[in-house]
Amino acid sequence: MFAIIVGYNTVSHLLAESLISSGHELCILEKDYRKTEYLWDKFGSMIIHGDATQRDQLEKAGIQRPADVVFALTDVDGANLLVCQAAREIYNVQKTVAIVNDLSLKSLFNVSGIDTVIDKDYFMLRELENSISDTGIKHILPIELSNSNLLSITIPADSKIITDNTPLSGLEMPDNCLVCLVVRNGAHLRPSNNLVLQSGDQVIVAGSPNNELMIYNIFTGV
Repeated sequence: MFAIIVGYNTVSHLLAESLISSGHELCILEKDYRKTEYLWDKFGSMIIHGDATQRDQLEKAGIQRPADVVFALTDVDGANLLVCQAAREIYNVQKTVAIVNDLSLKSLFNVSGIDTVIDKDYFMLRELENSISDTGIKHILPIELSNSNLLSITIPADSKIITDNTPLSGLEMPDNCLVCLVVRNGAHLRPSNNLVLQSGDQVIVAGSPNNELMIYNIFTGV
């Protein structure tokens, strides 16, 4: 899959890391030249400087290949809307995803043909919740149409799965729960069945809100 991410921020950073770790191709198109310069060492030619509201800049990012999906994640709603409309109507991109910053515009986004519209306030609320959470669970992203969330859990040294050297295949996970990514010392690991987690690993899990406590206990219980 080839994806274009428009706008660099915390959300797009997590998304880019997940896509890269899964073996997908991507291009990040960022308007702020300082960000592209700063992030060159990390993303290399995957991040380019450009204004995604300009057709030539979208084409420079590779939208004519065509892109399989375009993520419009800037803090400017007009830009996000324009990018998704151009992606679908001009370049026949089959999947478009946008963040809406102003809730009063959400209905406009929903009727504009954008496949997935994500409310930025969700992320603000989740950040506040994460800051006062009494568990090690951090909410990253809702997964639409599936009643699931992406969760981030850091594995403690005294977790039973650490002391028992339990591989991922040996974990009794709830139904419809999936380990998507493991981050270890800044490196991204594919969650293969024989992977044994280590203390300090960050595990990204997709799971139902009803199973969050169970998921947390599986990875952190003693």
